[in-house]
Amino acid sequence: MDYNATTPIFPEVVEEMQPYLTEHFGNPSSVHIFSQECKNSIQRARVAVKELMGADRDEEVVFTSCGSESNCLAINIGLEAYFSHHPNKSQVDPPHIIASSIEHPSVLNHLSHLENNQTISLSIISVNERGVVSVESVKREIEVLKPSNQFLLVDRITGRTWLW
Repeated sequence: MDYNATTPIFPEVVEEMQPYLTEHFGNPSSVHIFSQECKNSIQRARVAVKELMGADRDEEVVFTSCGSESNCLAINIGLEAYFSHHPNKSQVDPPHIIASSIEHPSVLNHLSHLENNQTISLSIISVNERGVVSVESVKREIEVLKPSNQFLLVDRITGRTWLW
């Protein structure tokens, strides 16, 4: 079985979630009393994850509904970091992103959308028969970029970004 796309839920998680699937299912963004238990539970979970991950602030922990949403968020955070170094967006070339042809469709679709909106320029690198990107193809793509470009690496598993 392939656990890349989906995995069974741990019994402990099911047990912890059960009250919010059957009893306390209010919208945590609503102001009425029925929703406050959900809102408070999410905040407790955020604090627990923050402590587990070693984050500094609760706001650094963001819950998303799925991997696709997380992928788009990671890309957008990387672009936000890029543009924060270039406050006048209209006076800077769009960042160039290099992605492999076997990225998750949510990544490729979002990058394509950003390219169509001229937010980024994009290169898609093919993979070999074993699904591996060659170092040479990455080097070729990097060589055509201006020397002044910064590079952003996004770890698709953790969402961690590095800008240099």
